[in-house]
Parts: sequence; C-alpha cells; structure tokens
Amino acid sequence: MMMRRVMAWGGWLVLALSTPATAQQASVADVLDCMSQAVPEEVVILQELRFETFSSESDADPELLAARLHMRVTRNSPDAERRLQAVMKVQAPDYLAGASYLLREADHEDSDGMYVFLPSVGRVRQVSGGFADTALMGTEFSYNDFRRWQGLFGNVNVEYVERGERQGRPVHRLRLTDPRPRRSAHDRVDVAVDAEHCLVVQADLYAGDKMRKQLTVDAEHLRQFGSYWYPMQLTMQDLDSGARTDLRVERIRARVSAPEGVFDPTRFHRVE
Repeated sequence: MMMRRVMAWGGWLVLALSTPATAQQASVADVLDCMSQAVPEEVVILQELRFETFSSESDADPELLAARLHMRVTRNSPDAERRLQAVMKVQAPDYLAGASYLLREADHEDSDGMYVFLPSVGRVRQVSGGFADTALMGTEFSYNDFRRWQGLFGNVNVEYVERGERQGRPVHRLRLTDPRPRRSAHDRVDVAVDAEHCLVVQADLYAGDKMRKQLTVDAEHLRQFGSYWYPMQLTMQDLDSGARTDLRVERIRARVSAPEGVFDPTRFHRVE
C-alpha cells in the first residue's frame, strides 16, 4: 500500500494515456502514473454533457439536465505536479440555467477549492463539510463525486488488489481508502482501471462495509479521439434507493485558451 495524492483517477471526462500499464502485475505507481499523464497540459477541453436521472428502475420519465464543462491541467514548473481546474455550467432546465460549479486544485490539498453558484441564491458559496456530499444539481452525483471523477481525490491510501477482467477486457483493481475518517460519506472506493486505456471503468463506493453507490462505464462507450480515449457514457447508481443518473458526453472540443475568468472563483459563474 502506498500513500499518494491521486490526480486523474476518476476516469469521468478524463483522457487516457496512449502508453498503457499492461504488465502482468503492475504496481500502484505504474497505474497511477499512467492515469496522471492522461490529461494533456495547457489545453482546455470543452464538453457538452447530458444527465438523465431516474428515480427508480421503473421510472420512464427521467429528469434531464444539460451542462457545459471546461477542463484544464497546468503545472507551475516542469517538475511540479499537475493541477486540475474544471468548471461545469448548467444550460437546462430553465430553473437551473446558469448554476455553476468550479473545482480548483492547489499546491496543498487544504487549499483546494470547490465553489458553487446557484441563481436562486444569487451568490458564490464554497463547498465544504456535509454540503459536499449532497446531490449535484439534482443528479445522483454529489459534489464530492464530481470532485473525485475530475481527479481530485486528495491524499488517500492506494492498494493494488489484483489484475482481473471486466466485460472481456483486462483491468487493474485498486482500493482507495481515506486515512481521515468521516471526511466524506464514503471512506473506501474500489476501482477497476482499464489496463489498455488507463480509464476507470468501475468504482464501488463504500460506507463502512456496505457498498452505497456504483459508477460504471461499459466498454462499448469508450471512444478514441486522436491519441486519447474518452468515456462517452457513465452511470452512477444509488444502491439503496435504486435511483441512477446516466451521463452522456454529446460533444468534445479542444481549445488553446479558456474564456477569460472561467476558472476564477469570483467570476466563473458570469462567463458564458
């Protein structure tokens, strides 16, 4: 087991390195290094997202949410660790249009920032404490889930469990545990990382010994753009209530620069 600040383990909306960690028994460092190099530096990735949230398995009329995501990875110096910035802005439904969420990874975890702007409140709020485990814009993703899937899990214990198989494809199985209990609703996450593309294709979230939520990406929904791979559809399911959210990436673009102020905590919610 090793202690490491994990960058880009989430797999959701994160690119995959074209040189995979495919050794018969890879180490934790092999897998995490492959994932951490998965996001191109200094390029802004723009994605159009569609969330469909079903209240139960029999629900035929899901709640819909459309959003736009800007994401960028930077370094303060060539030898520094990568730092992720991401902004999601809701476009529909009308009553949530303009709601925005910002992630900023800093040099020290205690300085990392999560910020949310809700039009009904009319001000920016920093996300922390119990509020971080509440639903993100009515979906089955929480604010902490969004943070994790964007690669900001923070300082965690990482254990390589085994090399296995999922949907006919080889995977590396890792176990992530939080050394600081009760920091979030889930104190353990078991993940399956596609051994070829270095993307997380399954994540089981536990509270104690009980699995509460599960994120899955089917192999058929992995798509290649240039040298990189994207998960184009993900499902997050609440195993207690049976509710689930299907997330689809409907469009992907790469930009050299981001709109001015889009990653600024004081202005992100005003940028179109």
